[in-house]
Amino acid sequence: MLALTIGIVVVSSAGFVGWMMWSLKRDRRKLRELPRTPIGTLTTNTRVRVIGTARKLDADVSAIYTGTPCLACHGWTSGDEDANLPAPDDRVVAFRVEDETGSIVISLSHIKLQLGGSVVDVAKTKVFGASIVAREAGSAVTYWEDRLDADTRVAVIGYVVTGDDGTLRLAGRGDEPLVIANGSAAFE
Repeated sequence: MLALTIGIVVVSSAGFVGWMMWSLKRDRRKLRELPRTPIGTLTTNTRVRVIGTARKLDADVSAIYTGTPCLACHGWTSGDEDANLPAPDDRVVAFRVEDETGSIVISLSHIKLQLGGSVVDVAKTKVFGASIVAREAGSAVTYWEDRLDADTRVAVIGYVVTGDDGTLRLAGRGDEPLVIANGSAAFE
C-alpha cells in the first residue's frame, strides 16, 4: 500500500512538473508569435503585443512579502507537502505603458502575470508579521515574489478596447487574459 501511495505521488508530481513546463513553453511561444505593435498605431478590436516602459498612474501596491512598492506582484510559495502552503496572491494597480510613439492604460480585469522574481528571505523583510510567518513555516517553505516595478520594461499582450472615457486601453477577453510580462522571453 505504501509503495502504491509513493508511486501515485511520484507520478502526480512528474505530471504537474510536465504540465508547468508545457504551459511555460506555450506562453513563451505566444509572446514571440505576436509581433510588436507601436502604441501610436493601435486600432480598436485588435490583439496586440506592446513593449515599453511601465509608468505609475496614481497608486502602487506593496509587494506581498517584502512590502516593496510596485505596479504588479505575484507572491507564491513552494515547499514540502506537509507545509500547508498559502495560495498564490496577485496584486495589480492601474498603470500605463509608454513607448516612443505614445502610451496606453492597462485594464485591470482578466489579467495573467508572467513576471520575473526571486526568492525572498522573509525572516529579513520589514513587512509586519513576516518573522512570525518565517518561524512558523520553518525551512520547509520557500517564498517567491515576482514584481513589476514602475519605470521598468514591460511587454503586454491584450485586445485594444475603448474605455468609458473614450481612450484606448489594453484588456483581456474571454479565455485570453491580458498578459503582463517582464521576463526576457517577453522581449524577444
